[in-house]
Amino acid sequence: MVVVRLTAKPVPGFQNQAGKAAMWEAVFASPSLKTYRTYTNSIAAAPPDIFKGVVAGLAMPWGGATRDAMAIDLSLFTVDSDAAFTAASADAADWLKKNPGKELSALELGDSYKFQGPVWYAMWGTKTSGYATFVDASTGKVLKHK
Repeated sequence: MVVVRLTAKPVPGFQNQAGKAAMWEAVFASPSLKTYRTYTNSIAAAPPDIFKGVVAGLAMPWGGATRDAMAIDLSLFTVDSDAAFTAASADAADWLKKNPGKELSALELGDSYKFQGPVWYAMWGTKTSGYATFVDASTGKVLKHK
């Protein structure tokens, strides 16, 4: 099994803050079985779609790693979501001052050919009207923002 992605998700009635989330979604893949499963872990239930605790999704076909979705090398992943959020927030500070009220809309750990190892992706607002940054999951340094 390999980890492909880890994503913070919202739960109604709870607010994700400072790198902490009410629910996390993890995608695990099996190269030998050519399948992947999505698992969620939520602190509360919000029927009909969110259940408290760990829930495993169905096994789905997986064609293997792609340039944009590679397995995360867990030996290179040392920066947790709190530290990644802190680094991303510092990088986005000027933008956030100019755009008050913009909430964090994405916090995700993944790996792609664009970087040397796993990265945290944080975004405020939307892709067309927002601020996004990548934080190295090994060092905690901001690699790139857009």
